[in-house]
Amino acid sequence: MGRGLVNFDLALFKNNYIPRISEAFNLQFRFEAFNVLNRTNFANPTAANTQIFNASGNLNANAGLLTYTATPSRQLQFGWKLIF
Repeated sequence: MGRGLVNFDLALFKNNYIPRISEAFNLQFRFEAFNVLNRTNFANPTAANTQIFNASGNLNANAGLLTYTATPSRQLQFGWKLIF
């Protein structure tokens, strides 16, 4: 039930070796992006939203509504990583 889940993450990094301190000393710049395409992944309808008619036979106004998402929106982060 529901659409397929699609989530595309991306990570880029650049190594900056500093031989003046040590041959293995590395200051790495990182960029990471989660859900890069910012695709909305709706969650399946809740149990209350799957019934078309209520117990008394009246039409349920919330039938089939998708009220929340299964994944968060796009998130970006930058960082430095020290490797020695």
